[in-house]
Amino acid sequence: MSKLAKKFLLSISAVLIVVVLISVVVNSQFIGRYYIYERKSEINEICNTLMQNAESLDEAIAALEESRDVVIARVDNTSDIDVLNERLRNAFLDKGLGLDRYWLWDQDYLNTMANGRQLRIYNQSKLHYSILVEYLNLEETFAGVAIIIPNISEIVSLINGITLCIFLAAVIIMMILIYFLVKKITTPLSEISALTKDISNQNFSQIEIRTNDELEDLACSINDMSCKLKESQEALIEKNRQMEALLGNVSHDLKTPVALIKAYTCGIKDGIDDGTFLDTVIRQNEKMERLIEGLLDLSRIRQKDYPKESVEISSMLTGMIEEYQLELENKQLTLQADILPDVVITASLEGITAIFSNLISNAVKYTSNSRINIRLYEEYGRIIFQTSNGVAHNHNILLERIWDPFYVAEKSRNKELSGTGLGLSIVSAAAQKQGFAYNCQIDDGVITFTIRF
Repeated sequence: MSKLAKKFLLSISAVLIVVVLISVVVNSQFIGRYYIYERKSEINEICNTLMQNAESLDEAIAALEESRDVVIARVDNTSDIDVLNERLRNAFLDKGLGLDRYWLWDQDYLNTMANGRQLRIYNQSKLHYSILVEYLNLEETFAGVAIIIPNISEIVSLINGITLCIFLAAVIIMMILIYFLVKKITTPLSEISALTKDISNQNFSQIEIRTNDELEDLACSINDMSCKLKESQEALIEKNRQMEALLGNVSHDLKTPVALIKAYTCGIKDGIDDGTFLDTVIRQNEKMERLIEGLLDLSRIRQKDYPKESVEISSMLTGMIEEYQLELENKQLTLQADILPDVVITASLEGITAIFSNLISNAVKYTSNSRINIRLYEEYGRIIFQTSNGVAHNHNILLERIWDPFYVAEKSRNKELSGTGLGLSIVSAAAQKQGFAYNCQIDDGVITFTIRF
């Protein structure tokens, strides 16, 4: 038997034992007294009725004997106690009530004559019952109202015996019910316990429990917890992977300019500068500066909470596009803009600026077909921003990793393609921070970035 079953059995058995003991004590100590009290109340009520109907006494006696379990003896009154006893005994016997032990005592007679009534109980030991008699003084008539009282002790003993039998039967039935009930409880609990052990061992599995009660709710909650822990672990692993990749890429991107700066400064020191060394040092320094600024921007957007405000993004976007006109002309690129006017959204100004500038810059840098499309429009009640441009080597692009820091499609990290590699990471961080949906798709050599505000 399981521990839970033992607890159930002991607890319920203790309650039943207490109930049975209380029942036995109450039956033994109070049932008999209460029964006699009720019978005395009944006989008093009958005597009151007789006294109220003294003028039609025979009719009242007949009616009471018909409606109540009572025997009423009516005799002529006399001061001779022996004669009166004989008359009463014969009157009871005529009505079918034989008395083993019966006698009207002198004091009872005097009390009846003085007070109008007197109550007495006669124990009929051979007949195993008692007679409750109340005597009435009705002037010339002396009456005795008798009620049979069964042997209460025997009845109480019988009731107590039946109670004990019922208790034993209840214990047996209870043990059977508890076995099945506890089994119905412990089986799901065992499955839940096994699941929690699996979760503690980082095995985020699921269980299916159909009990339509709190156990099923508990199992569903643990399943949800397991799912969320699995997602959190996968997210943490992905974060660690991204951090390792970030550190590796930062080290790679800083190692080259630092080595070049060291080599060219040593050349300047040694007097072998051909006039280009200083420019190279400045370019490499600017490259490191851009990389560090990008990392700081990414970290700031991920960690800092920016206040939201109403931002009119149509004119903002138009102004940013105009800033790229010179670069577009130098690269002979065609930019087609379709911008919905007077669009106002609630967002962080810095976050919106980071999204627009990095996506436009990305399109200008990496378009492969000299065409760029920028759209700002409304669809199904949501404002949508899109940039589209041609893309080369689209078979090498992993869309699920394109938002990672330093991700490039070209493993060789060609300078034309790589840049700092942080622009799209900044876009995804800014969108996530403000709850914007974002995605990327490639179709027929065109890559499209979409932000849904």
